[in-house]
Parts: sequence; C-alpha cells; structure tokens
Amino acid sequence: GFAHGFQTLEPDVELLYLHSAPYAPDCEGGVNPLDDEIGIKWPLPVTEISPRDQALPRLRNLPRKINLSAATAPPP
Repeated sequence: GFAHGFQTLEPDVELLYLHSAPYAPDCEGGVNPLDDEIGIKWPLPVTEISPRDQALPRLRNLPRKINLSAATAPPP
C-alpha cells in the first residue's frame, strides 16, 4: 500500500492490520496527511502525528512515477 492513514476517534485504541506481502522498504512512501491539496476532512482535530509523517512530502512534490517493483517481487 501507499499513503494510507487513520485517525482514532476514541482513546486507548489498539490497531491491528494484515499485510499481504513481506515488508519492502524500497517501496515505502507516503504523502503528508495534513496536505491541504489532498483535502482529507479529519473528523477530529489532529493532536498527534509522528515526526516521520510530518516530514513526508506534499502531494505536489511527489515524483510522477512511483516504483512498486519491489512490492511485487517474490520474497527472497
């Protein structure tokens, strides 16, 4: 996946999710979730965001093509 995010609406939430393939750091990427150009209407004010996500590029600064080849490669 690319650029997926979430906001919890209740305190003390546990999040579990399934990966369909092994982690591929070469395919890791994202877009700044607070970028106005994306237009996400978060249900609550954003009170916490990781430094990593804060440093993600804005939509207009993403490369035109994104390499997903490592994500589709068979595991070693």
